[in-house]
Amino acid sequence: MRQKSAAIPRRAGLGSARPARPGGLTPYARAALAEGDNQSWHLGTRLALAESLDLSLEGSRRRTGRDTAHDLTLRASLPW
Repeated sequence: MRQKSAAIPRRAGLGSARPARPGGLTPYARAALAEGDNQSWHLGTRLALAESLDLSLEGSRRRTGRDTAHDLTLRASLPW
């Protein structure tokens, strides 16, 4: 008798990690699908405001079974 192995989530993404230069705008998309109805979708964009200041806006949709959640996130990144 074979044991049932745990399902491995499938993930995919499109876009670059960071805009190339200040003023550069980089769109991106990510998706993750898991066992059953569990899935998440993310769409967003990153904007380099200065050499070390990034701003990103992301919309996401997560579904776990029958529950669905939507998020809109605005994030600033300033490494120091």
